[in-house]
Amino acid sequence: MNETVHTIIYLSSISEDFSPEEMNTIITKSRENNHRAGISGILLYASGNIIQVLEGNKDSVTDTFNRITADHRHHGIIKMFDKPVTERSFGNWSMAFNSVISEEYKAIEDISAEDRLLLRGEYHGDNMVIKLLRTFVKNNT
Repeated sequence: MNETVHTIIYLSSISEDFSPEEMNTIITKSRENNHRAGISGILLYASGNIIQVLEGNKDSVTDTFNRITADHRHHGIIKMFDKPVTERSFGNWSMAFNSVISEEYKAIEDISAEDRLLLRGEYHGDNMVIKLLRTFVKNNT
């Protein structure tokens, strides 16, 4: 039997700029938590703004999103997507990270060249998750 995959996508702004070291610590801890909860996804960061995709079991994804909304470092959270989907878009990543424009964060990026092309290159599919991420990338570069 196939797992039901639930996806939440949100936008937020962070209350303070994080140094690359602080961001790396946050990403590392989030990856550990997401792996333990069976959550995959991606976080894109640009100039204090975040778009994140969380995908997995509905309860785990909802619990993680609720923790994020309670985190004082986030403000202006906008939930853009909260639905079951047919498959994971980022199943290979407990949390891929990509800084859209800031060179100082490039050292902690781990997104694959294939996924980077998917976000920045030509895409003609109908995957709503990818379309939302591409819009974020386009508007922040």
